[in-house]
Amino acid sequence: MHVVTFDYRHFGASDGKPRQLISIKKQLEDWMAAAAFARDIKDVDPSRVALWGTSFSAGHVIETAYFDRRVAAVISQGRALDGVALLAARLRCSGIGPGLRLLQAGLRDKLNAMLGRSPVMLPLVGPPSALAFMTSPDSEAGYKAIAPANWRNETMARIVLDMPFYRPIRYIYQLTCPQLQQLCRRDVIAPPPLNELHKQSRKRRNIVVKLYDCGHFDLYQSEWLKAGVQDQLAFLKTVFA
Repeated sequence: MHVVTFDYRHFGASDGKPRQLISIKKQLEDWMAAAAFARDIKDVDPSRVALWGTSFSAGHVIETAYFDRRVAAVISQGRALDGVALLAARLRCSGIGPGLRLLQAGLRDKLNAMLGRSPVMLPLVGPPSALAFMTSPDSEAGYKAIAPANWRNETMARIVLDMPFYRPIRYIYQLTCPQLQQLCRRDVIAPPPLNELHKQSRKRRNIVVKLYDCGHFDLYQSEWLKAGVQDQLAFLKTVFA
């Protein structure tokens, strides 16, 4: 198997200014570009390209596959498919007060962008009492355990204004390509709709559901990482047999 990885615009080794900007629209465009790039690689069959996404990008791969029907398969791990559910989970972790402060920061950042002022930056992860995007008890340690040395724990606050309107879950049952949905039973960041998904997966043969008794960040480490990767390889071998 060939593997293509990439950094979103505004992050890592990719260009794009301002830095540390999460733009859902641009990230979806980057996924489309990455899929097109993969199809042009020598010795790659353009009809056998699968998308793999985790956490926030697990929703991106669903939406990308919906609009790019050439995608042959999708792996969606620890998926964040519903912006409303994500914000609700965030409020359950920290309460309404920090949630309102988060919204306030997003509004200030948006206004600053319109006026040409410096952006309002917030940490991606922090302890439960912090003003950050992810503040569940496992967020800070879990994210930092997998982050590279040059990782910056900050992003522009304006993304919070787009979150409620981003719902790739709308497309999950409209995809006809094979899907592997990997869910964490103890995920408090992106709680999986277990009952609904199991019900729908029984109706649709193209959806494979794997459930792991762990939290959001556990699938990146130790025995859960091994189990998750084994299921992914088995799925891809079955799809492309």
